[in-house]
This record gives sequence, C-alpha cells and structure tokens, in this order.
Amino acid sequence: MSRTAARRPSHARSRTAGRRLAASALVALTLGAALTCCGEDQGDAASAETGRPTVAIVLPATEEVFWGAWTTSARTQADALDLDLVLVDTGNDVATMDAAIADLVDQGVDALAVAPVDPEANLAAAQAAIDAGIPVITANRTLATDYGDGGPLLHTGFDDVAIGTAQAALVAQVCADVPAPCRVLLEEGVQGSSPQLARTRGFEDGLATTTGIRLVGRAYNDFDAARAVPVTEQLLAAHDRVDVLVCQGDPECVAAARVVTRAGRAAEIAVVGLGGSIDGVRAVQEGRMYGTVHVSAGEDGATALRALAAVVRGTTDDLGLETTGARPTLQVPATSLTVADVDEHLGDW
Repeated sequence: MSRTAARRPSHARSRTAGRRLAASALVALTLGAALTCCGEDQGDAASAETGRPTVAIVLPATEEVFWGAWTTSARTQADALDLDLVLVDTGNDVATMDAAIADLVDQGVDALAVAPVDPEANLAAAQAAIDAGIPVITANRTLATDYGDGGPLLHTGFDDVAIGTAQAALVAQVCADVPAPCRVLLEEGVQGSSPQLARTRGFEDGLATTTGIRLVGRAYNDFDAARAVPVTEQLLAAHDRVDVLVCQGDPECVAAARVVTRAGRAAEIAVVGLGGSIDGVRAVQEGRMYGTVHVSAGEDGATALRALAAVVRGTTDDLGLETTGARPTLQVPATSLTVADVDEHLGDW
C-alpha cells in the first residue's frame, strides 16, 4: 500500500522612563546574546522616552524558522498594543539565558516572558526575577514549577501534551490499514526541553490507548532539520520494517521524508509531522507526509504579547485563561491535518 499560564493578576505598574530598557545598553550586558528592541524607536535611546511599558521576551533561538515567524508577529503585536518590546535570542544556551534574565531584572523591565531552554535549569533565574518584583510569564515553553502566587503568573502557548496525543491519533489512522504490529519510529526534539517532554508524554499516552502499535525505535534530532538527516538514516538502517515515522517538528519531518524517499521506502513508510509549517503543509499536499498537527507561530507570538500587555495593565482577568490544567494558560489552538483538509490551514512559518 502506498502511504505516502496567576500571581498578582491585577498587577499593573509603570516604571520611570529612566528605567526603560534600550537594546543598545543590553547588548553589552548579555554576553553576546542577540537582541532586538522593537517599537517605533527600534531600541534607540529615544525609546526610553516613549512612556510606554517595556516588556521583554527571552527566547531559546530565533534563527529557527518557527521562532522567526514568532518574533515577527510579536513585534507587530507590540506596536499594536503600544508596548516597547525587547527580544533576546540566547542561542539555546542555559547560561546565556540566565545571564540575559538577570540583566533584564537589573534594567527594570515592566514584565518578562521566558521560553526556557531547559524547564529546570532556567528556573532559578526566572524565580530571581519574580522575587525582584518583575512579573514573569512563560511563552511556548513552560518552567518546572508551580504557577500562581510566588511563581510565574501564567503560560501562553500550545498544549504540547494534547499535540503529542494528536500525533498518536494520526499514527493510529495509518496503522488501521497495516497488519499488526504496526511499527513506529519517533524522532524527538531537544532532549529535556518542555516541548519534547510534553509531546512525548502525550504521544506515548495516545499510543497506550490503541492496540497493535509498537514503538520500535527513537532518537533525538534536537529540532534541527540538518540533524534529522543522519538521525533518520541511522534509524532506517537499524529497522528493516517500519510503517510510520514521527517527528516532533515539521522542518525535521520534511527532512526525514526526503531521507525516506532517497532510501526507496516512501511507499512503505508514512511520515507524521508537527507544526503545520509552509513546507510541512506542502509535503502533506504532495503526499510526502501523511499528516501533521498545525500550529500557528504567528498566533503563538501574538498571544504572548497580549498576555504581557494584560499583565502590565492589570487586565489578566479579561484574558479568558484556562485554569483547569497544571497552570493558568492562554491557549493557542492546534489542528490535525491530512491531505483531506490540509488546504484549510496553510502554514505561516
């Protein structure tokens, strides 16, 4: 067969203009972290005189395609919400992120969003910011701590556990037409990162509700499309029979699908992705991938800015937070796609 998240929810404060953060000042302080200050003044000294709240977002690595679209949307939303925004790229390095957070605390930003490199290793720096009186939220990635009073106020982003479960459901669709046991390979992202941990948990929980499916191999590709090539080659070499290959990010999945095709195994291996990227959607349309779980990088970035605006203006009660889960969350939706409905959700990154 051919298959191809609230402490001080009403918190609002306005620091003096002299404490506003200029990106040029921060560049010298962040040990080489790449910084971009957004708003009308693009981080010049004049930005310190706008009188607008200054919010900051510390990110793992903005050179990745997803984060590029994320930050573009965040900049646009900051202008729309009359905020000065500082974006910090920490190069996927825990120590650089910790140093950047400490510098932002020293400068006195009005609120801070953190997308941690590591949910445990970056916790102390984030907690120090909270203890210093800076309202902190997490965006896209969570911290390994209790949220609410004394911790991060809330989280914005996708439900990564549910996304992993949705991937398992796509796998089950494929496996329904495959003689048992249906053999599955899993390529995971950055080991220990909150997306990897949560997506894997959801995926494994989803598989546990089905019968006749066997997870026969797994490896980490670090959310890196180039890394996914040798990882996929090694997995295919180690497993003569594979029915489904799953990756936790579309860029890696598209790269893996190319490897599957070059190996002459596209007719026997269905590829399932995650992200709904432009290339991922195209791969589903063209039959190189069976399906993906669509998420909007732009909506994710804009949602983080909406939450930061609510924090600094004392309107978090109006956000409509989901409070039944592990943390107060302003959730960004995700949608499973196959060739039957992929045209309804084109990618934005």
